[in-house]
Amino acid sequence: ALPAGVAFAGGHPMAGSEESGHEAARPDLFAGATWALVGDDEPAARVASLVAELGAVPLRCDAADHDRVVAITSHLPQLLATALAAELESRDEPLVAALLGPGGRAFLRLAGSSFAIWRDVLDANRDEVDRALAAVQARAAQPAAALEEEFVLARRFAARLKTRRT
Repeated sequence: ALPAGVAFAGGHPMAGSEESGHEAARPDLFAGATWALVGDDEPAARVASLVAELGAVPLRCDAADHDRVVAITSHLPQLLATALAAELESRDEPLVAALLGPGGRAFLRLAGSSFAIWRDVLDANRDEVDRALAAVQARAAQPAAALEEEFVLARRFAARLKTRRT
């Protein structure tokens, strides 16, 4: 509960990298990035103005919608990259690094992220992350012969992403 006269406007940019700290700062970090905003109209409008001055694109959204969507678009990619990189690291397999192509390297970029950054995020949104993980696991666990429709849907989404570069 907030004290009387204090309004809440939460938010965060969908920007950054696997690096953290002031060493990872760069002047164009927020340029064109979506910045999720949740909260009361007037305070969120004030924050949206500041966000726009930083070069980001403010996006007002409901808290529950935000949590559901970032679970599958942000938190789950982090967990999948981390789990795969941990599995690769735990194997005594000399060919792993040599046979990891550009796609695998791009996917595993997130594996360089700090647990200190992600611990609270994952704890706070655990239910939505678990739902997202179950949905993706069900799709990925199908027999190869049944994956054609998944590839069609994936290629359609990938094509949509090419038209939006933020």
